[in-house]
Amino acid sequence: MPEPDDEVYRNMSLNQLINQRMIDLDITCSELVQNMGYSNMGKGCRRIDQLRAGDVGMAKNLRLMLAQGLAVNVEIIDQVIAFTLKEQVAAEDAAYRKVFQPHAIILTDRIVPSPVFVYATVGGSNLLIINFQEDSSPQTYAEQAREALPQSVPTLGNTTGYVVNYTPDHAVQFDKEGKPVAEFDRAHRVGQVSIIIGRKKINEETWRALLG
Repeated sequence: MPEPDDEVYRNMSLNQLINQRMIDLDITCSELVQNMGYSNMGKGCRRIDQLRAGDVGMAKNLRLMLAQGLAVNVEIIDQVIAFTLKEQVAAEDAAYRKVFQPHAIILTDRIVPSPVFVYATVGGSNLLIINFQEDSSPQTYAEQAREALPQSVPTLGNTTGYVVNYTPDHAVQFDKEGKPVAEFDRAHRVGQVSIIIGRKKINEETWRALLG
């Protein structure tokens, strides 16, 4: 059986590491679950499916159990988690750049909405986005955003200003009067919220779909 090698696994994702170590150890998924210490096979297999799908949060919580099950040092698990997260961020950035259109993001008193379920129900992150007129000039973006700026945003409080995302690599922050106050080398993105029902995490889009 090949000895675990830090360098071999450094550039593997969670899915790749799990698959490779199962081959190295000649074990099935059920045997991996047993090696991790699970007595409930169904629950353990569901966790493995989540890990293979790239659930980094789950991997951090199960890092010691996963290291035990795969017979590797926990440092290897940490490296693989970091690599998986890096890949996910890169993929998200590539997807964002592919569909990017110039727009503005509304800034408010509060960063975290309250209550969250109302925020998700009434539009969520879409409430903070101002789209520009089609084929309009970048020189007009700041003024378009200022004219469309609401006094407040439901669950987030009063408006304090806005950020114009000219490109994925260029954004400018303005106050409510339209005066520039800061410049950034990356676009300002709206964070997504999740709603926890029982132990299940539901994103904004899924929540609104459930409500019809």
